[in-house]
Amino acid sequence: MTDDFHSSGLFQSNFANLLRRAGDEFGERVAIVHNAEQTTFQALNQRAGEISRALRERGIGTGDVCAVLAKGPSDAAATFFAVFGVGATGINVNELYRPRQIEFVLTHSRARALLVSGDVLQSLPRPVVTNAEIIVLEDIHDGVSEFSPIACDASAPAQITYTSGSTGQPKGVAMSHENLWAGVRVVAGYLGLRADDRIAGLLPFSFVYGFNQLTTALFVGATLVVERSTLPQDIVATLRRERVSVLAAVPPLWQQLLGIAAFRDHPLEHLRIVTNAGGRLPPSSVRDLRRAQPQAKLFLMYGLTEVFRSTFLPPEEVDAHPDSMGRAIPESEVYVVNEEGQLAKPGEI
Repeated sequence: MTDDFHSSGLFQSNFANLLRRAGDEFGERVAIVHNAEQTTFQALNQRAGEISRALRERGIGTGDVCAVLAKGPSDAAATFFAVFGVGATGINVNELYRPRQIEFVLTHSRARALLVSGDVLQSLPRPVVTNAEIIVLEDIHDGVSEFSPIACDASAPAQITYTSGSTGQPKGVAMSHENLWAGVRVVAGYLGLRADDRIAGLLPFSFVYGFNQLTTALFVGATLVVERSTLPQDIVATLRRERVSVLAAVPPLWQQLLGIAAFRDHPLEHLRIVTNAGGRLPPSSVRDLRRAQPQAKLFLMYGLTEVFRSTFLPPEEVDAHPDSMGRAIPESEVYVVNEEGQLAKPGEI
């Protein structure tokens, strides 16, 4: 897979070709499962084609910014790749944002359009006040458009991710098509993801960790099993029913899962990989997680919004060094520096 990918030159192209390639290679296999709904790779392509055609008809393309706030994961995925497909820059808007926060993102990013589900608009406590064009996704349905991403500069901005704003106003972090290609290729590679995997999608696409579950699934042809319940009992029931093999979570979610017997005392037989990012998992929780799901390889990962990942601790070293942040991800270098910005010596803070 990786060698074919390198030889194809796709990593030098529009990131939308990730979805186009998945549609061509994996066709009628199931790409996304959400509740009782199943969406194939080909259906995602067709939906992305519909939406990209609607964007082109409105004159939206290279240099424009489009924000996406879709209710269902399949429409959210197709819409975001449609934005890439016309050469525009996309923003996955946090599903929990209120109108004031949505307006900030639209104004700060100078968004040309907001692509939004009608149900989401109706659920907001008041209308969104913006100069951006509001495009309701349910109004787009021609059923015949082929998804054909345009050529673009791989160094051009593809995505803007807004931080949580924990230290002030959220900051928009721009990532290029090259950034996104590298993130999906490297992470899928060191995790060893496979086409027969069923990857849990517990985290929103607006969170880079959640978006990476979607993109790595598309890259290897795996099925993304989306579960948006906040109740750990519901999550575990879905993991077991859907035979999930790859599970990614953040420390607070791991604490919730470890707090119920269905996860803590009953290993999930199909689960082979678990990953943590988005914060440090205390050594006591690492040990609890290893006892709860001993059959699964645990990857402890650290990173930045800008680069998805910086380091990971190989699973075979987790038991001996549960408090280590590991080593640099493939194709990267990580340096430890002191307060003066110089390379730190062994043992130096």
